Amino acid sequence: MSKVTEDERKRAENLIWTAAGSYDFSPDFCSFNEDGSADVYMNIVIGLEHKWLGERTDKLLKEAAESRRAAILTDTLWLGIESYVYAKEVAVRPVLEELRRKHAGEYFERLKKLNRQQWMAENKQLLDQQSIRWSRVLGNEKRIYAPDRKALAAALELSPSLSADEVADKLMSILVRFFAFKGGEKERPRSVKLTAGQAWILKHIFKTEHRHTDTVMMKNSFDGSLTEGGAASKDDKHSSTHQSGDRAYIEACFGRSLYNDEELKRIESRLCVGVHRACRVFVTDGRISEDKAMSQDSVKIRNDSARQELLNRRYMQSEGSLPISMVRRLSSRLEVVLAELRQNIAVNAAAGRLNASRSWRMHVLNDPDVFTKNKAERELPIDVTVLLDASASRMQVQEQLAAEVWILAEALKRCHLSSQVLSFRSLRGYTILEHMKGFKDNDTSRLFGFYAAGWNRDGLGLRLAADELLRANNGRKHILIVLTDASPDDSERIAAGGKYPLGTAYEGAAAAEDAAEAVSEIRKNGILIYGLFLGRTDNIENLHRIYGKDQVRIHDISQFAKACGELFVKAVNEL
Repeated sequence: MSKVTEDERKRAENLIWTAAGSYDFSPDFCSFNEDGSADVYMNIVIGLEHKWLGERTDKLLKEAAESRRAAILTDTLWLGIESYVYAKEVAVRPVLEELRRKHAGEYFERLKKLNRQQWMAENKQLLDQQSIRWSRVLGNEKRIYAPDRKALAAALELSPSLSADEVADKLMSILVRFFAFKGGEKERPRSVKLTAGQAWILKHIFKTEHRHTDTVMMKNSFDGSLTEGGAASKDDKHSSTHQSGDRAYIEACFGRSLYNDEELKRIESRLCVGVHRACRVFVTDGRISEDKAMSQDSVKIRNDSARQELLNRRYMQSEGSLPISMVRRLSSRLEVVLAELRQNIAVNAAAGRLNASRSWRMHVLNDPDVFTKNKAERELPIDVTVLLDASASRMQVQEQLAAEVWILAEALKRCHLSSQVLSFRSLRGYTILEHMKGFKDNDTSRLFGFYAAGWNRDGLGLRLAADELLRANNGRKHILIVLTDASPDDSERIAAGGKYPLGTAYEGAAAAEDAAEAVSEIRKNGILIYGLFLGRTDNIENLHRIYGKDQVRIHDISQFAKACGELFVKAVNEL
């Protein structure tokens, strides 16, 4: 979703208050379109919910929002609420019929724009319910659904003759019947305690892990098919079987490996353990090997990424002088913050305190620098690494991310701070780390080549980036800034064993916990790590779980310089 402006937020609230006929409450929910504009119809529905239903339904919505399945439960409840308040009000508000049909049409237009990774990220059960509802609104019910999906859809069509209490009872019964929901408490994952022998049997005899054969898809891909390149399965993201040639595909798409096979094996022996036991790693500089023929896959990736680079540059141009202004503001802010760390060093100068041992140079060599004065050191023994989450979940903000990382790199260069930029994503069981800009590279233009694709196994991506820093072992201080949406999600499951005897999907609380453990390990190794968050509000809990207090949130690019300044204040205080 694009950024939500304060004007649009106020517009959403006004729609809600007007529909509710009351202005003395603060809405718990607001609805916005993908472009950040207020969703007129759904905000009216939210206002009508306040008018007709009240406390019991509000309480149920809150309980659902606190559940580990918050997205599907709350969206399902709103489908039921929408059917009820529409039927209650359409007779006195005939415009609702037109608004409802428009909303239904926009829903299907949005589905047409989803790429493959986004399709896989959608919950299939919720997608079916939304499609059933809005197809009916448009009078287009051609698709056949499973009996349980049709039963849920029928249950969500609530009669306007029900009272507010009866609606709350009906909605609760729907959650209990179809989702085994327990109201009044947060749902917790069920655990099974097994002996070591039982766990071994389940792990080695019963095959519990599956892998998805992913292909790289981009927002602006020239080929919009969902199963490009022969990739099987429109089913659950973890359900298709492994195909051969993964390493060749990774190299064809993302570039040559910076390490030989033996070096990669040593890295994997350190990092691909525990929950990452079934994973591999790959480190690249993004450049295709000249001695290898360009495959169809790699040609397509190059074409799509070149188009995205053009979009990134156009975005920068559309912002006018703002990026350059932000570079100046950020570099000035950093100079003030870093001044505390810079030490005075003695340098030769044309004025100052006479250095007797150099005085002869003025007469013999005509060298005026025979004096000594104190000057703050120009460079600090600090390396700054910027790490970008380059997964498909960042597709909607990749132009903004490219601009932000360019601003930060340029500001660091002006402050004479050594910096590098890395990005990470995962695909086909590989976590791929790309070096986009090196410490000795002053050319920041390559950063506009950033694009989003694949998954993000944050726990392994963070550890791999830190491993790169520690391998240098140059005695310098390391600051690692992660541009993140705090939503780790990978198609490769967590390996069976330990806390997960049967393994589990790498997503949700389990993935966030692994990422938090990675951050803790990185800090213990002396690296200062901070999260710079641009993402959905429902990932805030993950953000705090992973980075603790060492994070800052931004909503749009105008806040970027200030946020980076806050992070460096934290870093200097620790240093």
